[in-house]
Amino acid sequence: MSADILSLVLSTWEKLPSFYSDELEDPVTNRFCMALMRPCAFLSCLNGS
Repeated sequence: MSADILSLVLSTWEKLPSFYSDELEDPVTNRFCMALMRPCAFLSCLNGS
């Protein structure tokens, strides 16, 4: 299970667009969190929950 979570995190991070060198951490973290929630929402729809 933890390997699946780590795989999801890493694959999502790799797909995230590059951020600017002067960009603060908060906007990057917010985009990353939103990207992580998308697959979960999609999978929950498939599971009927």
